[in-house]
Amino acid sequence: MAAVAAVAGLLASGATASAAAPMVVHYTMEGSAGGQSLPFALPLGLDSVTAPATVRPGAEFSVVIDSAPSTVPANIGGATVQEVSEYVLRIPVPSNTTYVSTALTGGSGPGPAPVVELVNGVIQVSTAGPVGGGQAFELPTLTITLIAGASGTAETKLGGTSISDPGISFKAKVSVEGATFDATAAGFPDPSPVLASTVIG
Repeated sequence: MAAVAAVAGLLASGATASAAAPMVVHYTMEGSAGGQSLPFALPLGLDSVTAPATVRPGAEFSVVIDSAPSTVPANIGGATVQEVSEYVLRIPVPSNTTYVSTALTGGSGPGPAPVVELVNGVIQVSTAGPVGGGQAFELPTLTITLIAGASGTAETKLGGTSISDPGISFKAKVSVEGATFDATAAGFPDPSPVLASTVIG
């Protein structure tokens, strides 16, 4: 059980951009290792989320999500965290928009550079790692370029609605009393806040 616990064009309309203050989004997670599963909580820090307050129909605009630095715990619940790998953060394409492109800038941590791709209407930021227990890392800043729809509001939210439809997932290696376990974890934002809201009109 201790092993499972361880998995624990900015303005097209001329309006002023809106920037969310630093925030922490809380995820309901489930970790699995050694044939056991255990729920746990995981915070995700965001330094800022920036988007235009308004945009004209059919105009191109950008949403910029800047993640906060994080540190992988060295020990949790009596288990030693050896490493975390294959970390994936999912963000659906904002409502009432058409996807154009994404770009990653900055970020830090060991392993290959993170990559971003669009999968079935969901933007996935993936970092292979591994990141060792006690090591610091920071996901890169994500810029999403979009085209506004005909009307309505473009809302940017984090992905995930359940453990089986996760917004975050990753793998880990943890050790307890000399035994090493391969673990997996998945979860969703609970609650899921609106990170940015852009009025189309």
